Amino acid sequence: VATACVPVTGGAVASGPAPLAQRTTADEKAMLAAELAYKAARLAVETAADAGLVTPARAPAVADADMRAYGALLALREAYRSAQAPDWLAALDKALKAVDGLRAALNAKGV
Repeated sequence: VATACVPVTGGAVASGPAPLAQRTTADEKAMLAAELAYKAARLAVETAADAGLVTPARAPAVADADMRAYGALLALREAYRSAQAPDWLAALDKALKAVDGLRAALNAKGV
């Protein structure tokens, strides 16, 4: 008897559609959280820059952190589309850390 839930390369067999749907929902929520975290950090950067709070000395570090965060977000989007869980989880971790780095660069003192 064949079943549609047998993995091709090994691993756990899903007990039915509910666990797969829950995992998909969790993935989508994590993607949304990463997207919104970047957008919030980017909005904070733009607002701080418009208000003159980003000094010329800090601007290159903030811009570099923004480029790293955006690049990590693009890599996360690609990993999500590829549906490779280990790659996606690593990309999610990298993107969230890069967004944290952007916030840290914006909040750096003494520069």
